[in-house]
Amino acid sequence: MKLSSRSLEKLKSYGNFSILENGNNIIISYVTPSLQDASSLEGEDYRIVEIHGKKDNEGNMQILYAEIKNTSNETIRKMNLEELKPWIEYLESSDT
Repeated sequence: MKLSSRSLEKLKSYGNFSILENGNNIIISYVTPSLQDASSLEGEDYRIVEIHGKKDNEGNMQILYAEIKNTSNETIRKMNLEELKPWIEYLESSDT
């Protein structure tokens, strides 16, 4: 599964995403809204979705794995890469 260089550049302009690049290694972090912010219900703090990958020769990101972490940076669970498919399709198809 991959994310195009165009979509990576797009993510850099989104305030709730951060992209850390170290050589060819890339980590995309997304901070979710808390349950209270999202639905006005009492609940958990926000979570962090981390997507790990490597940049290929064309600047695209080959996604290796993804995980969800809590505010203490502890892994809650690994994500199935299929869970990212709708998000990647949206990024790759949108012009904004």
